[in-house]
Amino acid sequence: MSSLRLVHGHRESDDATAAVAQGPALARKIARLPRPLRLLGKQVQLLAELATDYRRGHYRQVPWRTVSMAIGAVLYFFVPLDAVPDFLPAVGLVDDAAVLAYTLKALRADLKQYCAAKGYPLADYFADG
Repeated sequence: MSSLRLVHGHRESDDATAAVAQGPALARKIARLPRPLRLLGKQVQLLAELATDYRRGHYRQVPWRTVSMAIGAVLYFFVPLDAVPDFLPAVGLVDDAAVLAYTLKALRADLKQYCAAKGYPLADYFADG
């Protein structure tokens, strides 16, 4: 039995999996961004992939804190209900960006470790490679 709680009638992990499923379309959009934003977008994808791989049992070399932060940040970004509604011009995405920036900084070492374990080139995800 999953220990993830239900949110609006479905499991949190289902939302994270749905976010990862948007991968190909999201990857095409990310590829057109300037390098700093492209790296940020790829790190968000990596975060979602890490959460999914952990949930499926494919990657367990991270602490539970990392997984819970990753799932929380991905859900906060993709689920429309949050502290500041996304439909508000200019300020609607500021809280999403702040949550993601904090999470990516806090989990940077774990994300690099995951990236290396998957065989992904660090330079494709991190400016300091």
